Amino acid sequence: MLSSAVDIGLEIVGYLGWLVASFTGDDPLYNLGLIF
Repeated sequence: MLSSAVDIGLEIVGYLGWLVASFTGDDPLYNLGLIF
């Protein structure tokens, strides 16, 4: 149960990071690499 919540949380964080990157015009993959 906990592991599933952690996976969902990481997906949400990654998605939000991708949204921020798309709005700022940076490379989403590069920013995701910085996050993880």
